[in-house]
Parts: sequence; C-alpha cells; structure tokens
Amino acid sequence: MPWLRKNRPRGVTLIELIVVSAILSVVLGLVFGIFMRTRTATLRGQEELAMETQARLVADQITSILQSATPPSALDGAVPPPEFRPDACRIVSTRDSDGGLFQVWTISNVKAEDDGSRHQRVRLAAKPLDSEGSAQEQMAGLQDDRFSTSVFFQYTSRHSLRVDDYQTQLPADQYPLLIRVRVRVKKVQPSTGGESREYELVTSLRML
Repeated sequence: MPWLRKNRPRGVTLIELIVVSAILSVVLGLVFGIFMRTRTATLRGQEELAMETQARLVADQITSILQSATPPSALDGAVPPPEFRPDACRIVSTRDSDGGLFQVWTISNVKAEDDGSRHQRVRLAAKPLDSEGSAQEQMAGLQDDRFSTSVFFQYTSRHSLRVDDYQTQLPADQYPLLIRVRVRVKKVQPSTGGESREYELVTSLRML
C-alpha cells in the first residue's frame, strides 16, 4: 500500500556512513595530534627542569668545597700540593670554624660502569689529612640514570679577566684567584622527539 511506504523510516545510506566516518576520523586525528604535542611539550619541560636541577646541585656541591679551601702554607706538616686540571682539581679544605677537620678533596669525572663511555658522573672524594685510610667517595648531584654529568674547570691568577683570559698553567703551590666551574648535563638516551639534549651551567667564584 502506498501510505505504508510513506511512513516507513528512512535508513542511513552507505555514502552517508562513509562521510560520517571520514569526518569522525579527521576530528579524532586532530584531537590525538593536539594531545601528543601537549604530552611531548610537557615531557620536554620536565626533562629540562630535571637537567637544570641536576646541574645546579652539582655546581652547588663543587663551589661549596672550593670555597672552603685552605692554602697549604697555612697548615703544618706535609700537605699534598693542590692540583688544578681542566677536568679535575684537588684542594685541602676545612669544614669547621675551628680548623680542626682538614680534608683533601678531589673532584673529577668518572665513567659509569653500567653505561660505558656515554655515561659520566662527577666524583667527590674526601680523605682526612691526618689519616692513612682510603678516601670517602660520593657522586655529586642526583643519582639519575637518565643523565650523564661532567664538570670542567677554568682557572686564572689575574684579578681582572675576560672569558678568554682563563688559564690552566698556575704555580704549583698556589690556588687560583678565580675558578670557573662549567657543569654539563646530557641525556644518556635520545630524548623526546629523537634529538639529543643537554644543559650547561657556568659559575665563577673567587678563591682566596
């Protein structure tokens, strides 16, 4: 009957279904793309913050040791001579106001055993001046396996200097007037997005 045909609900055609599916795919693709870009930016920001925190912790620990340096001429008896190299230094320091606890501090870069040559740590080794025992070692900063951390030093014996005036040749019995500490933190594995990332912090301090 004709009137039954007119009241029958109209179904969805195949073309309409394809059009709706295509529109839905485009919308979902845009939403997923925005989500992934936001997530990548968030992870990158967290990574950069962690690298900056690591560099600042290492720099603070090193500068604290260097600022406690005591010249060998102020001590009695045999004192190991200070040593200043681009990738390491050794000083005698005291941590208390009475001068009762003297330690020989050695700051150097070491390679981690688990990750080979790509993974480095900054080692702080302290040995009491009046003891024959072994040095007590600790690694500077956070023990974060994601990062490789290294330190580099520049020294000068001049009061006024520019960036290029730092020198590594110093008298064997003297401390440098100024030391520039350069801490570099690198990602062990390629970071988010596949690119290599690193953070560098430079600080200068006056010695004696």
